[in-house]
Amino acid sequence: MCWEDNLRGKVRLRFAMSKIIDFPPRPISDPKKCQHQSTLDKIPIAPQRTQLPPITPPKSANLDPNMKLLTLNFLTCARKACKTHPTSFPLHPKDAELEIVEIDFNPLFLRNILPRLEWQALKQMCNELSLPGLKDEPPEPEELYLSTQEGPETENAKRESEGMEVSDAEQEKEAEDGKEPSQLARDLHRLLMETCIQEGKLVCGNCGHEYAVKEGIANFLLPSHLV
Repeated sequence: MCWEDNLRGKVRLRFAMSKIIDFPPRPISDPKKCQHQSTLDKIPIAPQRTQLPPITPPKSANLDPNMKLLTLNFLTCARKACKTHPTSFPLHPKDAELEIVEIDFNPLFLRNILPRLEWQALKQMCNELSLPGLKDEPPEPEELYLSTQEGPETENAKRESEGMEVSDAEQEKEAEDGKEPSQLARDLHRLLMETCIQEGKLVCGNCGHEYAVKEGIANFLLPSHLV
């Protein structure tokens, strides 16, 4: 028997057995591709994230990093030993270079921040910086506006006379509308919001540590031996 007859016999046997046994079909694919595909299947698919629109700050937002005198009224020494000592506040400016950075005048913000100020500390800071002196007592919110003549009854007054409740926000909004800011309000705005320390030092009255101010930014990082 030659090799051709042997090959024909094997083919006939394979064909006969395929009718009796149902062989699964052979996948025709590249083994490297299959291995790569199985590896990809194991990688978890991250959920699709919704792309949010970029946040644009309002035009009136003040994003400058300058050290305002208003900010200095809320700063104290960063050392733990000075936290409870009364002389750690306020920080005393030394060799300070001042700069005026003009921003939009906001009388409502000035009125809301006025009760939160440490007035005596602000007065002391003005004396140390050789700025115009302040009064002994903080001004009342009504002093931030020019006095106006009595006019017709307002809408909120009518609602109050009828027994309806008026919120504080509505009263403040009505108080702001149609009122001219006083010169005192403009002077406080210039002092608190526009006067900045560009270069200099801030000294703690308790431990004497000096915090450097460069380009309007104060460095409050303490060395290792003071932490």
